[in-house]
Amino acid sequence: MAKGRKLVSPGWLSLTKVDQVEEAKDETPNPVPAFKVGQTVPVRCEVVPMKTRRPQRYTDAALVEILEEKGIGRPSSFASIVSTLLERGYVRQEDDMQLYVQDLGIYVFQTLNGKFTFMDFEYTRRMEAQLDQIAQGAATYIDTVATFDGGLGGELENFARATKPRFPCPSCGKPMCRHTKDDGHAFWGCTGYPECKTVREDVGGKPSATAGPAPSAFKCKCGQPLIHRKKAAAGDSKGYDFFGCSDRACNKAYPNKGGRPDFAADLKRASGRPKVVARIKI
Repeated sequence: MAKGRKLVSPGWLSLTKVDQVEEAKDETPNPVPAFKVGQTVPVRCEVVPMKTRRPQRYTDAALVEILEEKGIGRPSSFASIVSTLLERGYVRQEDDMQLYVQDLGIYVFQTLNGKFTFMDFEYTRRMEAQLDQIAQGAATYIDTVATFDGGLGGELENFARATKPRFPCPSCGKPMCRHTKDDGHAFWGCTGYPECKTVREDVGGKPSATAGPAPSAFKCKCGQPLIHRKKAAAGDSKGYDFFGCSDRACNKAYPNKGGRPDFAADLKRASGRPKVVARIKI
């Protein structure tokens, strides 16, 4: 391996001639060899043992660098691209800030890759260039989107005919689609909406088998089973943890106390003082 460099244009170095002379004293002259086409050069070979290492996982910063190299995204959209991957459950992020792909992300890629043109980097780069032309007034929004919509419509029809739904709706058989609310809560809904209003809770990236949380072993005072409803707080949204009656006509709710419904809380006021059940005069 031969290394060498030659200064072609001094550029800003012309303003620092003194520093340039001082740095040159520490450098060893190593001019670029003047080889000619077809010239035979004697070389000495040495076998160096090397071990391959797996590529490092992406972090937010590393992913943004790749997007910039591919010409995808803009500084204003990089944050939303990463947050979308996390919110939809395609990847998860550990304490070391590295991104770990989830089963749902692998499934989505394997299902869509090769069936839709928007999965190609070059397609995304061209589309963003066309959006820039719209912003500059060199292209119209209607023409650009009409071309995109026409191609996507045909691909969707072919995909629907050739692909069986991963999670068919238990009511009508159409594919179930995963949705994410503003508070981060995910759920599955039938793609046949509004004709079919079937909804399922999200359990580890899959729709739950039942329409809601499974009934617990505890029963309400009306005799119906209680359902443990729990949700962690996220941002401005407050969480909750209580046992509610499965009969909506009853609508009783009891706080969770050590994994059991606190039935005694039904005899307390909101301030914590006991209700007066009966007054006895002596």
